[in-house]
Amino acid sequence: MAFFRLLCCVLALTASLSAEIGMRTPAPRTGLPRLFSPKQVRSAGMIFSGTVLNVAHLSAPTSPPITQITFKVESAIRGTRSGQILRVREWDGLWNLGEHYNVGQHVLLFLYPSSKLGLTSPVAGALGRYQMDRSGHVIVHDGSSARPRLIDLRTFTAAIRRAVRN
Repeated sequence: MAFFRLLCCVLALTASLSAEIGMRTPAPRTGLPRLFSPKQVRSAGMIFSGTVLNVAHLSAPTSPPITQITFKVESAIRGTRSGQILRVREWDGLWNLGEHYNVGQHVLLFLYPSSKLGLTSPVAGALGRYQMDRSGHVIVHDGSSARPRLIDLRTFTAAIRRAVRN
């Protein structure tokens, strides 16, 4: 069990660091920073924006501890439906590493398809998870400024679709 947790931590950190390297390169034609790669978009089984409805920490003697997050999907981009109540399960170690969700929080997520154990996580670690403000803008910390950029969800979604085509 300890080896499994260590392996997951190493994989999450490696994905996060390798994705961060490409984050600072400007994206062509949009004026947006390079937020994600086509591979990152293709790797996602679910891409959606939504509101956190509930967070529960679950444990069972025969499986690793998990965090179950319930979302109301507001904008379905891939693998979900608008209005859907979606429950995702993550390895609890992500919570312990600082990946917290709060009830009422608005997020845009790129999630891997569920594993054989029914678990998922954001694609490329922290780069697969974006905060949103109440007016529907994606909050982007791209490293080019101390202040985050606010990107309209439609513009962000169009950039996702372009990334898949390229």
